[in-house]
Amino acid sequence: MDYRGVQYEITQIEPGLWKYQFRIGAVIRTGKTKCNLEQLAEKRLRMKIDRLLQPPPPVKTRSSSRHNLTDAQYLALQATARGEVYRTHTGTHFTLTGPAGSKALWALVRLNLIADPANAIEDPRYQMVVTKQGYAALAAHDQVKRAPC
Repeated sequence: MDYRGVQYEITQIEPGLWKYQFRIGAVIRTGKTKCNLEQLAEKRLRMKIDRLLQPPPPVKTRSSSRHNLTDAQYLALQATARGEVYRTHTGTHFTLTGPAGSKALWALVRLNLIADPANAIEDPRYQMVVTKQGYAALAAHDQVKRAPC
């Protein structure tokens, strides 16, 4: 049989078990699927062929100068630049507080857009600082906002 230019075979091995084989390019793929109906086995095989024929998703790379910030992350980054975001250390627990939500703040930490200041070890509560990458992300986000449509 043929589906989207791919020749395939499907045969029943035993009741409820189907074996299939198909070729994409020079690669022959085989497998088994459990189901009672031949039509369902064919549908599963066609879905597998569809997945393999799809182009691979684009590889996401982290660029230090370009981050796609959500609105909450952008507002949190602005608040950090104004000195309104604090990190509190109590034993082994760290807390980020400020006018933005903690999810957005922790996302900025993971993206290395905000960081601890140099004297952070001395104090249990201190202001977070914006990194060079953070300032670049702020500038890039501001340019995108100002770009004419």
